[in-house]
Amino acid sequence: MAPKASKSTPFPDPAMSNKGKLMTLSNKKSYIQALKISIEDIICIKNIFPTTSPKKIVEINNIINKSNLVKLKIKMTMKGPSRKQVIVLMSKNNAKIIGSNTSFHIKSINRYLKETNSNTSANFICMEKVGIIITTNQAASVQDTDIIKKILKEAKNINQNLINSPQLSQSKSFLKILGFFYFSENTNHHITSELVEGVIKKLHIFNDITITSKPQIIKALSHSDLAVIWIDTWDSQNSSKAKIIINQQFNVG
Repeated sequence: MAPKASKSTPFPDPAMSNKGKLMTLSNKKSYIQALKISIEDIICIKNIFPTTSPKKIVEINNIINKSNLVKLKIKMTMKGPSRKQVIVLMSKNNAKIIGSNTSFHIKSINRYLKETNSNTSANFICMEKVGIIITTNQAASVQDTDIIKKILKEAKNINQNLINSPQLSQSKSFLKILGFFYFSENTNHHITSELVEGVIKKLHIFNDITITSKPQIIKALSHSDLAVIWIDTWDSQNSSKAKIIINQQFNVG
């Protein structure tokens, strides 16, 4: 018998798997395509820096793209109000007018401050919900704040009636008052915060003092009829108002 011809085994199709399913062949990508970088940007950088290596070009491109995504903001270097800030309360519309051209107003303020031989200068203006805050190189004096008020009121299209006098930022000082009787006269009821606050407002040594909250009253000792009263007051950053009345005596009656 003639030998049977053996069946030729076909070569496997490279696009077919051993299960007969199509296999996806990944297309080769360039280094630039793999990094998802715009070719136009790379060409532009290459033209500017012709001798730069590909790795450096990619780094430059990343820096450029990253900087475009970041929105620059002026950040304060201090937390909360500082002694080097002048707070000016005004209407929202007035604040918008000032904020639309802050560089012009800064130059005007500094020009007038220089004419009065002041060492204070304005650095920049920040917008707030209830007005503006002008940051200066040092704590402003009363004369400096008067000049700032004058310049702001002379601004174009400003409503002068809706600009308050500039104020410096304040802090709180707490004071301890001794010598009050804990119980009201001829009663078994202890004195109230309202009574203490009314007495303080009538005393001349507290004329420049503003109480920020209700006075707190405690008994000095369990068997004593005297009270210790704590009050919080608005004060300057260096507690100048508190220093005037500390260790002062007064009569109530």
